[in-house]
Amino acid sequence: MNRLIACFFVLAAALPAAGQTCTPVITFLTWNGNVPTLLTLTVTGNGAVIVPGVTLPIPGPGTLPQTVCLPVGCYQVTIASSTPLNGDLLDVEFDGDPIDVTQLSDGAQQWVYELCVGTANTDCPDEIDYAAGTNCAWAFEIGSFAEGESVVWSFGDGSEVVGGHYVTHSYAADGVYEVTAEYTSAACPDGVVLMTDIAVEGCSGPPPCAFPVVVEDAGCNAWEISLLELPAGSEVVWTLGNAVVGDGGSVVVEPLWDVIMADCAPVVATVNAPGCPPQAVTALVCEEDCLPECPLELTATTQDGMFYLFTATGAPEGAVFTWYVDGTMVSEGMPNTLELGFDFNPFWTVCVFYAAEGCAAEACVSSPANECTLEIVSEEVAEGVFVFTAVDETGAVWPGVVQWEFVGSGSAEGNPVAWTWPEDEGVVEICAWGVSNSAGCPVGATDCTAVEVNGLACEEVTLVLTPAGVTATGFGMTLTFEADWLGLPLGGWELDEDLECGAGWTGDTLTFCLPPTCFSLEVEAPESAWNGVEALVGSVAGAPVAWTAEAAVAAIGLNPACAAGTPGTVLQAAGVEAYPVPASDAVTLAGSWTGLAQWKAVSLAGQTIASGSATSPCVVDVSTWAPGVYQFHVATHEATFMKKVVVTR
Repeated sequence: MNRLIACFFVLAAALPAAGQTCTPVITFLTWNGNVPTLLTLTVTGNGAVIVPGVTLPIPGPGTLPQTVCLPVGCYQVTIASSTPLNGDLLDVEFDGDPIDVTQLSDGAQQWVYELCVGTANTDCPDEIDYAAGTNCAWAFEIGSFAEGESVVWSFGDGSEVVGGHYVTHSYAADGVYEVTAEYTSAACPDGVVLMTDIAVEGCSGPPPCAFPVVVEDAGCNAWEISLLELPAGSEVVWTLGNAVVGDGGSVVVEPLWDVIMADCAPVVATVNAPGCPPQAVTALVCEEDCLPECPLELTATTQDGMFYLFTATGAPEGAVFTWYVDGTMVSEGMPNTLELGFDFNPFWTVCVFYAAEGCAAEACVSSPANECTLEIVSEEVAEGVFVFTAVDETGAVWPGVVQWEFVGSGSAEGNPVAWTWPEDEGVVEICAWGVSNSAGCPVGATDCTAVEVNGLACEEVTLVLTPAGVTATGFGMTLTFEADWLGLPLGGWELDEDLECGAGWTGDTLTFCLPPTCFSLEVEAPESAWNGVEALVGSVAGAPVAWTAEAAVAAIGLNPACAAGTPGTVLQAAGVEAYPVPASDAVTLAGSWTGLAQWKAVSLAGQTIASGSATSPCVVDVSTWAPGVYQFHVATHEATFMKKVVVTR
C-alpha cells in the first residue's frame, strides 16, 4: 500500500500549475497474470517528460487505475513491463472526455500509445496515395484539396518541402524510401502523420542484359507477356510447361487449367540477345475466377464544367453498382446515377462496375480533352507583397473568372490578385482555377506554383484620434484597416482596433505597423454619436492621406500613390475607358472629361513608366513596355480616375 501511495504522489506532482485547465485522464491497467509484474508508466509530450516513469507493482490478477490531469494536446504514453506482454495478460483502457487514443506499437515488453486530449480533429486523412511517373518522378497525394491544408513532406532521400495535399518529387537513385507527410487542415487542426514506403526502380539504369518482363490482362484467363528493352536481333522462344507457345518479344497465353492441375503456371522466355549470355526469364500467371462481359454504358453530363451527373445504362434490373473515382471506391448501391463535383481536380476518370446473372461489366469515362492551359505569373511588388496573374497559353490575361487558393492562408477571386503572408517564412503554395465558356476549354484550366516568403516588412504609423469627432459617450468604436496594392485588395492581412468611448473620453493615440501599401480606414460607430472620420482623426504621422468624398473613409498608406489628388477628391475606378484589353502596341484612354487631363502609368512595383497630358481620347504607345499589369491614373478637374490595363506580346 505504501508503494501505491508513493506512485499517486508522483502523478499528482505532474499536474498543471494553478490556473491552467486540464482534463483528468484515468489509465486502467488490468493484469490477468498469476505471477507478479512491474509496470512502468511514462507520459511525454513535445519531447518533454510530463509524467516521469512510475513503477507500479501488480502482484496478481486485478485492475489498477492511474489518474493524471493533462492540458489540451497530444502525448505519448509508454507502458513497459518486467515480463513479456500480450493481450491475454494485460489490458489497457483510457477514460476521459474528450480524448482520442491510438496504439502506436505493441512490443514484447513495451506498449506505446498516442493520447490526444481535447482534440479538435474531425476529418483527418488516413493514407498517402502515390503513382510513379517518367524519369523517376513520383506523385504523392492525400485525398483532395481541403481548406487550410498544410503538409510537410519528407521523401526519404533527405529532401523535404512544405506544400499542399499534392506534390511531385524526382529520385536520383533506386531504392526503398519511406515517405512521411505531416498533415494539418481546418478540419484536422491537430494534424496527423502519415507514412508509406515506395520502391523506386530504373533510376540507376538497368543492369547489362536485364530484360524486364510485363504481364498484362488480355481477357478472361488470358495474358499478354512482354519483354522490354530487347536489343535488335534478339531471339526469344516462349514455353508453357513442355510446349512452345510463341516467339518474339511478346506472347499471349491462355493456359488450360484443367490440364495443368495447378493454381499458377510459369511461362518461360528463353532469350538469346546479341552480346549477352543465353538466359531464361520467367513470368507467373494464375487462374482467375472471371465472368463473361455484360452490356453496360456510362455517360456524363456537365454543368459549368465542374459538376457532373454520371448515368449507367444497360445493366439488368436490380443490379448493384460500385463507383470508382481515379481508382478509389466512392459509392455502392442500386442507384444507377452518381453526381460529383471536381473543383481543383478537372482531370479525372470515373468507373462503374456490377456483377449479376452470371456476368460482369465495367465502364469508365474520363474528363473531356482540354485544349487550354493556364499559367500563374507572380511578382513580388514590395517586400512581402505579391501580385499573381493568371494568363492563357498566349500570355494574355485569362479571359474568364479565376478562383485562387492560397494553401493554408485563404482564397480569393479576381485576376490579378494581391496577397501576403505576414508571419510565414518558407515556401508556400498557390493554386488557380480559371473558368472558361470556350468550347475548346470545357472544364477550364488549373495551375499551381510556389513562392518563398519571409514575412511582411512594415513601418510604424501613428494615428491621433480627437474627442471632436465624438458627440456622445458610452459606446464602442471599431477601426478597420483594409489594404490594397494600386486598387487590388491585399489578401492575407487584416487589422482591427476596438475602442471604448466612455464618459470623459479625451481621444487616443494609436501606433500601428503597416506594410508599404495603401489602406482604407473604416469606422464602425453609432451615426448619432460621432461627427465623421475627418473630425475624429486629428492627424496621421508617417503616411500620406487622401480623404474621399465619403466622410467615413480615408485612403492612407506608406505608398505615395495613396495620397493622389487633394483632400476632397475621389479616387475612382470608373469614368475612364482603356482599350484594347490586352494591348500590345497602344492603349487608348477615353472619358467624358473636357480640356487637358494629366495621366501617368504606374507598374505594380509602384514605378511610373510614362506620363503626359491630353484631351479625350488619347493614344499611349506601349510597344516598348514589358509585358505585365499597369495602372493608369487620369487626373481631371473633377477627380482622379484609375484604370487597370494589361500589356502582352
